[in-house]
Amino acid sequence: MAIALGSAGAGVVLVTWAILQQVTVAEFAASNPMSASVHADRVDAELLAAVRKVRGIADVQARRVVLASARVDGVPQTAVLTRIDGYEPVRIGKVVAVAGAWPPTDAGVVIEKSSVEFAATDIGGTLQLSVGEGPTVRAAVTGIARDVGVAPGWMEHTVYLFTSAATLEALGEDSAFDEVQFTVADRSLDRDRIRAIAGDVVGVIESSGRKVGNVEVPEPGQHVHAAQIGSLLFTQGAFGVLAMVLSCILVANLMAAVLAGQRREIGVMKAIGARNRQLFGMYLAMALAYAILSLLLALPAAWAGGWLYARFMANMLNFSVDGLTVPPLIVAVLCVVGLLMPLAAAALPVWRGCRARVADALRDVGLSDRPLRRHASWLDRIGLLSRSKRLAVRNAFRNRRRMLLTLLTLAFGGAVSIGAGNLQIAVRGVVDLMFQQNRFDLVLRLQAPMRAKQLESLLRGVPGVA
Repeated sequence: MAIALGSAGAGVVLVTWAILQQVTVAEFAASNPMSASVHADRVDAELLAAVRKVRGIADVQARRVVLASARVDGVPQTAVLTRIDGYEPVRIGKVVAVAGAWPPTDAGVVIEKSSVEFAATDIGGTLQLSVGEGPTVRAAVTGIARDVGVAPGWMEHTVYLFTSAATLEALGEDSAFDEVQFTVADRSLDRDRIRAIAGDVVGVIESSGRKVGNVEVPEPGQHVHAAQIGSLLFTQGAFGVLAMVLSCILVANLMAAVLAGQRREIGVMKAIGARNRQLFGMYLAMALAYAILSLLLALPAAWAGGWLYARFMANMLNFSVDGLTVPPLIVAVLCVVGLLMPLAAAALPVWRGCRARVADALRDVGLSDRPLRRHASWLDRIGLLSRSKRLAVRNAFRNRRRMLLTLLTLAFGGAVSIGAGNLQIAVRGVVDLMFQQNRFDLVLRLQAPMRAKQLESLLRGVPGVA
């Protein structure tokens, strides 16, 4: 059972990694994520045509993003309203319709799937939206869509919405596009070379008499939470490996105990002609039987647990695992590791036990070769221990090799447990430290540049601002 638990723990992590790799790499790449975006004061078809001619660009798309406020359970929350040029289809950063209407119409908005639970609404519900001091608009939720390119709404405490021009105008906002998204023809380009192409796009925009705002160049081909996913899977993979190593130590301990109990039988078999290789093969076959039985228990558990955990992780990250399969190579790795590691762990104690001489094996009474007479006197000087307790302690040291194996197992298991506890405390401590360093309660983005001193003097006059 211990071997099965170790193999299952490592298998769950391996299956989860295989599925999430397909999701975060393949599905994210299938969405055709943008290579970069450039903000300008106005974007129209003429500008898009000019940008499309820039060398190295494969496709361009216009959009407008407006930060707004949505009331969720009576509390205002951040809302991101996105209008994309030509919803049918969205070519860059593809959006997949999940339920209801698509694309958004003048009659309502489409909510991003990861924001549904946070916004406490669904298809047929309404959201109260407002931008600054503008009018409040009750927008009907007409559909649900998935955009794998955004950070999950529940995680960011953000309501992502896809809107029409009429909805933006009803909120008192300009509905004209102000952002150019583009993809490069060569997807193997690194971030610096994409920045160079973005610089050419900036030159085209400025030459047309328009003002350029922010330029965004994300890490090519990586999801916004790729680093977090990688670190999480690495940490869990490390604990999976430790669980597997611990199970191997248990195998070595188990085989050592079996051989210690059958040491005289080994002597008898060798006395009537058994060879070391024959005995080694016989006991190694026993270890192989343990490994096969544990693998039969571990494989279904790893498969089911890996799928459940991968589905949970994918839903958290706004991906879908439907239609995916676990690669056969992963199953092969699980089988090979599940069989070979217990055999490798059992090989040393089995070989040592089978090499015993006939006379030594027949005279064996379960004691170490060197007596404890020199080192046992300190037990007699401990007045707190009764005679029976001193005898029990001495018995623990009668076979020091077996005792060391037991202590190694307990120490390794304790180290894994302490490491897991320390990791939990460290993660919480880092989060607390991050919030302590971010000494602000509100972030405001200005529509126009303003001098820092002028802004500070203006805000200090607001009641409640420290």
